[in-house]
Amino acid sequence: MSRSNVRKTINEKILRLLRKEENIRTRKDIQSSRPQVIYLEDLSFIKDAIADINEKYGKDRLKGLKVDGRKLSIARKKANDRQEKYIKKELLWSKGPPTIENTPAGKVIEERDKALFAKLGKKAFILQSFNVLRSLKKEIIDEVVTGTEDQLKQLKAAVDRGHGSDGNAVSNLTMQRGLAQLDTVIDNPDTMLKIRDDLYDYVDNAIKSGEIHAEFKSEVENVFTNYATNITKAGKVRADYVPYITYQSKYRNRGIEQARETAALNLLRNFFKEQGSKTLVEMEGSPSIRDRMIARAIEPFIEKPAKGKKVKVNANIDARKLQFETKGKAKTTNKDAGHTLAITATKKKNIATNRKTKAKDSSVNLANILGVLNAKLPSRVLANMNPPALENRSGRFAASVKAVDMATTRQGFPSIGYTYRKDPYQVFESSSGTRFSSTDRDPRVLIDKSIREIMSQYLIGRLYTRRV
Repeated sequence: MSRSNVRKTINEKILRLLRKEENIRTRKDIQSSRPQVIYLEDLSFIKDAIADINEKYGKDRLKGLKVDGRKLSIARKKANDRQEKYIKKELLWSKGPPTIENTPAGKVIEERDKALFAKLGKKAFILQSFNVLRSLKKEIIDEVVTGTEDQLKQLKAAVDRGHGSDGNAVSNLTMQRGLAQLDTVIDNPDTMLKIRDDLYDYVDNAIKSGEIHAEFKSEVENVFTNYATNITKAGKVRADYVPYITYQSKYRNRGIEQARETAALNLLRNFFKEQGSKTLVEMEGSPSIRDRMIARAIEPFIEKPAKGKKVKVNANIDARKLQFETKGKAKTTNKDAGHTLAITATKKKNIATNRKTKAKDSSVNLANILGVLNAKLPSRVLANMNPPALENRSGRFAASVKAVDMATTRQGFPSIGYTYRKDPYQVFESSSGTRFSSTDRDPRVLIDKSIREIMSQYLIGRLYTRRV
């Protein structure tokens, strides 16, 4: 793969993750069934919404509406009741105490955010999901505000849910996803620090030119600081990520947030469009990305039998510094609609050790990565065996997982066939029809996730997996 193609591939991959569609996908992810933290410092969000409605529609719309600010304690009591329901439903240890630290979200917050943990049950509360926030909002307004049915309905519609001052905007998480994928591909802390410094310089120049506001500098710093904590190496929001939410007037929240998200995403997009290529390739003191990709691709062929021959590479040679001379064509055979790599041994040529030969561009065949995939698959599966998925007991299941072929779909996407020890683990497949069948414990889901995490390191996005 030529260096220009590597640059293009990486830049395009990052830019795809920064699209509006990915921002929407990120929003849906964090607003799904994961628990949320709601801050209830005060009831100012109600007063803000009333003021915005009056400004937009005139004061007659909410004439006679009354807000009892003294009922903040009642609002918090309702939020705490919802937190107790979350605790009861989500205990980590069923025989343990019914406390917030004995829940998945409570445990994460206790470990990562001591200041917030001290507020839980007082001014901040963990709720089961984003939808629970909606129903709590309605209950609080019904309790605190007095007015007609139409007035209360409009007020409820005017109160929105947005990230708190301690939370991450959706756009920030989208940018963190892009940086996490970039980190996985580059696989070099020094290079990532150089990219960070270049991005900070880019932001400073944009601030000086008046293109963006100075506050974006802290946003970018937040993105770089938190992407490793919030995002997996495969570019997904971590399962233990807990959003921080506050109630806000939608007239302020949506307008400001939309403008902020657009500006923030455009900032990072422009960075990769304008100077990402300079930043990503051949940094001084760092191996080139191209050589890293080639080194990974040839790992399974350090000792590879080929038609009675054995191809060996000196273990003392730095695989990233190898140069390749491409002559002829690699032979492939089609088998079961899949492409299987066939290596043909050629006659040995004497090449002077002090002679340099310029290598032609070489592509990394997907089939070449199959060996690397199998080398990493057992440990990756083992790492992903956490509740509610299958849990590791003996290590036999993880050790049995193996990718056996790689085909190409009609659309040109890779399709990886795999096997695992079906006795006794196949009974957990959701389609097995047994009393043990489970969508959570389905081995196929676990293996699919593990394969995708590994393949993402090779700039391979869309792919399919299948049990054979």
